[in-house]
This record gives sequence, C-alpha cells and structure tokens, in this order.
Amino acid sequence: MAEIDTHAGERTAAELEALGGRGLFVPTDVSERAQVEHAVAATVARFGRIDVVVNNAWGGGTVKRLQDKTDDEMLHGVRLAYLAAFWMMQAAFPPLTGDMENAGATVVDAPDVVDRNMVSCRGWPDLPEWSRAFINVLERATVPA
Repeated sequence: MAEIDTHAGERTAAELEALGGRGLFVPTDVSERAQVEHAVAATVARFGRIDVVVNNAWGGGTVKRLQDKTDDEMLHGVRLAYLAAFWMMQAAFPPLTGDMENAGATVVDAPDVVDRNMVSCRGWPDLPEWSRAFINVLERATVPA
C-alpha cells in the first residue's frame, strides 16, 4: 500500500498479515513522481508482480472561491488528482501487462473497460457500471499465498 499516512499504512499492512495475507506499506507522497515509482518498484521487488492498482488519492486543496486560490493550491490539486494516477499507471503498466496477458486478459485503454480480469474507468469511480464490474472482478479474484 502506497500511503502518505504512516499510521494508516502500517495498520493496514498489519491487518492484512493478521488475516493471513501478505501486506506491504511503502510511505508514499503520490504528488511526487519519484515516490510513486519507488512504491511500484518496492511492490514488484517484494511480490514479483502487481495484480491491482487503485488510484484513490485526492486533494484539491482548501475549499475556497477560485479567485482566492493560489497557484500552489491549484497545482497541488492537479498533482494529486491527475498526475499521481498518471505516474502510477505509467510505472505499474509494465509489470501489470505481462501478468494480464499471461492470464488471457487484454490491455485496452478506453473510457470504461471490463475485460474478464481487468476493469478500467476514466470516469468517477462511483459510476454504477464501473462499481458493479469492479466488485465482480474482486469476487472472482484469487490471491496467491
């Protein structure tokens, strides 16, 4: 888990271990490209592959009127909302691609894609179709020990 909050990251990794799984916490500020790339590399080094990427970091800065926002506040939001997911997918794509193709899946870049073991969406994650497809993939998934 790439997470900026050390307490939350360590707790989640420990919960996974307690449930019999394998957890990895990599302290990561996803608004920094080098840290994103390090998180992917650490994951591949530990597990040998990446099965799922979920980009859910968000931070649009403080809530205030547009004319009162600073450039730094806006750029922080852009880095978290757009660049972080872009950097994560760029870094994770090579290790994901081989495993997906070996599993018989196809890598497709489109607004909404459901392809057996892969769900992709450029829209908001609360879209009903995307959510249903993602849950279906998770229900079919098996996690190797």
